[in-house]
Amino acid sequence: MNQSRKLPSMIIKYSPLILLLMITAAAYLPLASKLGFYNDDWYLLYAGNTQGIEKFSEIFAIDRPARAVLVSFFYQLFGNNAALYNYSAYVFRLAGVISFLIILQTITPKHRLAAYTGAVLFAVYPGFLDQPNAFDYQSHIVSFSLVMGSIAFTVKGIQSQHNVLRVVLFAGAVILGLIYPLLMEYYIGLEAFRVFLIIYLVWQKKLGGLKEILRNVLLFWLPNLVTTAGFLFWRIVVFSNNRAATDIGGMISSLVESPVMRGLWSIVYIIQDFLNIVATAWFVPLYEIAFRLRLREFLIGLLIGGVSLLLGYLLTKSVGKQNDAGSENGEQNNWQRDWILLGAATVLTSLIPITLGDRHILYPAYSRFTLPGSAGGVMILVGLLFLLNKPMVTRLISIGLIGLAVLTHYGNASRLVEEWNVVKDFWWQVSWRVPQIKPGTTLLADYPIGGIAESYFIWGPANMIYYPEKKSQSPTAITLPAALMTPQSVQKIMIGKGQLTSATRSFLVEADFEHVLILSMPLDGSCVHIIDGHNPELSIHEEYRTMLIAGKSEAGLVIVDQPARTPPVSIFGPEPSHKWCYYYQKADLARQQRNWKEVVRLGDEASRLKLHPVDWVEWMPFIQAYAYLGREDKVFALEPIIKDNIFLHEQACKLFREDGNNYGNFYPKGQELLVRVFCEGVN
Repeated sequence: MNQSRKLPSMIIKYSPLILLLMITAAAYLPLASKLGFYNDDWYLLYAGNTQGIEKFSEIFAIDRPARAVLVSFFYQLFGNNAALYNYSAYVFRLAGVISFLIILQTITPKHRLAAYTGAVLFAVYPGFLDQPNAFDYQSHIVSFSLVMGSIAFTVKGIQSQHNVLRVVLFAGAVILGLIYPLLMEYYIGLEAFRVFLIIYLVWQKKLGGLKEILRNVLLFWLPNLVTTAGFLFWRIVVFSNNRAATDIGGMISSLVESPVMRGLWSIVYIIQDFLNIVATAWFVPLYEIAFRLRLREFLIGLLIGGVSLLLGYLLTKSVGKQNDAGSENGEQNNWQRDWILLGAATVLTSLIPITLGDRHILYPAYSRFTLPGSAGGVMILVGLLFLLNKPMVTRLISIGLIGLAVLTHYGNASRLVEEWNVVKDFWWQVSWRVPQIKPGTTLLADYPIGGIAESYFIWGPANMIYYPEKKSQSPTAITLPAALMTPQSVQKIMIGKGQLTSATRSFLVEADFEHVLILSMPLDGSCVHIIDGHNPELSIHEEYRTMLIAGKSEAGLVIVDQPARTPPVSIFGPEPSHKWCYYYQKADLARQQRNWKEVVRLGDEASRLKLHPVDWVEWMPFIQAYAYLGREDKVFALEPIIKDNIFLHEQACKLFREDGNNYGNFYPKGQELLVRVFCEGVN
């Protein structure tokens, strides 16, 4: 009987914490199993798959050597399983949230509702949008969890009345405080948060005058002060940093060289980023991401956000029953003011190393720089809400922010799921179309969504498919280099001269602009087009830079007489079902092999299955094959589709007249038919 009574009482006691976990899960887990790999993940995956975890030490030796240990550990655990990285990141994010809750409850123990409100808003803080990029950002999230845990140990140690426990807590604070900056050095700005909290707690204890207070502050801070000073000495004096963005010494030197101008601009950026962390984080990502979802995804996001609203209501109701003795003893505004001041100071100091590194907050590309200041931003927000002294208004706004934040996170995850699906489909299609590529070929690619910011977004997946052999040399020479379609690259490709050599994170990429192959997916729904410079069939949706250099793309760099290469399933997932793009890729390959019977067979099979393209230029291989093999009825059936668009019409006429690959030499009647049909009405 007693046991049966204990269970409901325990559930009631821990219901706020359970609800907090449920809200956090709603924010980060609905699409976790569908997320994939993004951005900097590609060179890490290539390293792990071709050279093993030993390569990570070389990769991170230039700026954050400790990251190699963490990345190696997780790669050994999870390998190429993207979902496991996301679940792990969620656990560490949750650990940071619990630490923040402990901090808030420790500094204001009488205001439990405020503490839980702050914790849940911190948990779903929508300014940090890189949570789904869990492989690369595992280090960021782990480091942030460690620094929050370290600070929680410090504040609990100050409050502890037991000497042994206090020693254990301060030891924990030191250990975690030693590890986190080794993973992410710019989180060092949060040491100021620790100091502010120590001052606040010591001041509350009223242990003597100012001198005694300062002595106690220094005493409590000393363990982590020594750790922080040791790290800074190692980082600035001992460690040889080869990356400007993380070189603390270089940052200081830059400021000294131009103190007035750099100082003034730093102030401007800090003000801007302060507002981003505190205010715009709650609305700009929502507007930029969630409101651009497809209707189905938006409605699902609204549903999950609505569930979070209900959970938020239950949370505030559950905590509210045991809340705020302070409002009954004249403390209505003191703690709110303290939270606002503590939060503002924390945000400002967290931004100092970021600004010195010439980094600024932009959504979504540089949202990671909101994470260090998010704790302070939430404290400001909660302090302002409770300063209203209108419980119902405060509760409604808090619950509303929870729902909007969860919607933002769902929208962000949904965007990245779509991006991952496109990337997987892109490379599976390339594998269908391209059996092998000559070594040294410089690849250029265009994804319809997500964009390509670094060349390893291309060479990473390409080399894992076509040249996945184990390598041991350092720096690692990339067999299939890649380049971005920058103005400089486009100019070099257009004149057919020039090279670009880069040695980044122990990878040597030598792009030769005389031998390039362009892989383009101009539209979400288009197939991948392997551009043939002798016969450049361009979509009406093609990016203008691709149009400029299309004539320089060498389809002859594709080796057509080798077995097809299959993308590693552990990364790219199982082979997609064979829809239109499969038949198009195989037909385009057969055309390059001059196997027109196979092109016709594939076209007839696609027709039987009622498959058709979204991008009409993809009819071109089939039109040629039908003409060459005397299937005039099929040519005339497809004629109106091409002629319906003036760009495709003019292009088809030009390509068939010039016959850049001399396909028509063996089929003069078919070539004559193509010119007669598609050049009608064209000058």
